[in-house]
Amino acid sequence: MAQRPVSGSAATKSNLPSGYEDPNSQFDKRVALETKKVRELLNAVDNGRAQLEADRRVYCEDFKKFLVAYIADEQFATTHYVTSIQGIVGKLDELNACYQTAINHI
Repeated sequence: MAQRPVSGSAATKSNLPSGYEDPNSQFDKRVALETKKVRELLNAVDNGRAQLEADRRVYCEDFKKFLVAYIADEQFATTHYVTSIQGIVGKLDELNACYQTAINHI
C-alpha cells in the first residue's frame, strides 16, 4: 500500500480568476462599457430627432408650399377642389404642431 505524502503547506493558489483581484479594474471596465452604451443611446436619440425634423420639413413645409402653388394654377381653380386642398393644408399645419411637440419632447 502506497502512502500519500503529507504536506504541511497551505493549499496552492488557483490560477482561475475569482473576479476579486482588482476591483478598480473591474469598475473601470464597467464604467467604460456603460459610458459607451450611453453615448450610443444619445447618438440614436439625436439621429431620431434629426429624422423627425427632416420629415417635418418635407411633409409640413415643402409639401404645403407645393400644394398652395398647385391650387394657385388657374386650371384647377374649381372651388370644391381648392377647398379640399385648403383643408389638407390645414391638416398639415396640425401635423406640423404634432411634429414640433415630438421634437421638443425628445
